[in-house]
Amino acid sequence: MTEERTCRDPGCSDPIHLAQHHLPPEPNTVAKRVKYIYNTGKFTDITICFSYNNDKIQAHRLILAMSSPVFEDILFGPSAVGPMLQLPEDSPQGFRWLLDYIYTDATHFPSTTIALEVSHLASKYKIDKLKFLCSEYLKRMLNDVNYLNVYNAAVQLNNPDLILRCSQMMQVSGGDVYSSQRVTELSRHAFKYLLQQPCTIVDEVSIFRAVIAWGKHQLGLRERKVTPGDLRKEVEELLPFVRFLTMTPDQIVEAVIPSEIFTPEEVLTLLKAVKKQKDVILPAFCSTNRERRDGQGNYPM
Repeated sequence: MTEERTCRDPGCSDPIHLAQHHLPPEPNTVAKRVKYIYNTGKFTDITICFSYNNDKIQAHRLILAMSSPVFEDILFGPSAVGPMLQLPEDSPQGFRWLLDYIYTDATHFPSTTIALEVSHLASKYKIDKLKFLCSEYLKRMLNDVNYLNVYNAAVQLNNPDLILRCSQMMQVSGGDVYSSQRVTELSRHAFKYLLQQPCTIVDEVSIFRAVIAWGKHQLGLRERKVTPGDLRKEVEELLPFVRFLTMTPDQIVEAVIPSEIFTPEEVLTLLKAVKKQKDVILPAFCSTNRERRDGQGNYPM
């Protein structure tokens, strides 16, 4: 039987006794121990660096690798990184929340902005349960203010459930979707996907104007001057999703011609096709669909 080492002498210098005397209460579960080293920063062995504001986060290789196969490969694979891990594309704020989840099982998102950032990280690092938590939270918090941002992320992350939920909201508010400035911030893939979805909308002019506004915004992001030629190239693959043949001649004149992206010959062909003249060969960009999105049929001739 091992004798317990104790000392009642206030002047005792026994290092074992002193260590026992000054230790904080010991975390009594594995979860509490992991949370303890996270909160105290003890035993960290990897520094994570971001491009934004020179932010750095200390973490533990083993904990990250246990939580994500991607981190396992980065930190312990054949090409494992050294003491610093550079993640210039990741959001520091979102990554801190990701660590909260990894270390402490945190599941309360402070905002949809953080949830969107974390959903990208969860997808990138293949943390499936967290992807599901993000999706469920975003579906619950979806509203008229954030649904385009959520939709953009859902398409990029290929999240069918979230795409469906956003699409259901957009189907009954199509006009608001296409008139919103935020539609110009959608990725090309998300905007192209949006143009193919059913929606209730008054006229096709709103969609065409949204396409033009989106193209101008994309050119602006690349600091390109907006010329008719460059704008045409930017939106070329989106034009077939605009139902030009459901427009009236007045709408072609008042909305399409001022965009200046079509040649006079193309405009004339559109006008002839809209008026249903015979033997009209449509330009390659023009859809043959004459069904109006609002279900009201064609305009009166």
